[in-house]
Amino acid sequence: MLWNVASKALVLSYDSGGHARNVRLGQVADNGNLQTIELGKHNGRVHKLAVQPGSPHMFYSCGEDEFVQRFDLRSNSSTKLFCCSTFTGTDNLFSSNILSLNSIIIDPRHPNYFYLGDCDQYARVYDSGGLRNFSMGVRNFFKNFRPRGI
Repeated sequence: MLWNVASKALVLSYDSGGHARNVRLGQVADNGNLQTIELGKHNGRVHKLAVQPGSPHMFYSCGEDEFVQRFDLRSNSSTKLFCCSTFTGTDNLFSSNILSLNSIIIDPRHPNYFYLGDCDQYARVYDSGGLRNFSMGVRNFFKNFRPRGI
């Protein structure tokens, strides 16, 4: 949906076709026609998108398939950065259990840092500057946080 905030009126609404696994870019032409293209997809529902501060062409997605992807609108391309898995204990070892990533946020003060939330009790902070050579299964997070007593 596209809203005119000043008039509080709906300007455009369209059926996305239930493409909950696809990340799509919609562009509205001057004549009001809508054109969408698929930029990438997850193997599960996509829950959140996060735009990189200071770079309106770059954004990230996370979803139920445990993957974080980066998109560049200048080239209409996507890159799977890494997959996330659960911790096995307090020593920060990982298991092969798949996480359903629910949230991704980019720190506006430090645009290289992004935060992931999922279905376990940890919040993870990643430094994208340290993830130059992305590979599946990379787990070099910057910090993780867990509420006391959990």
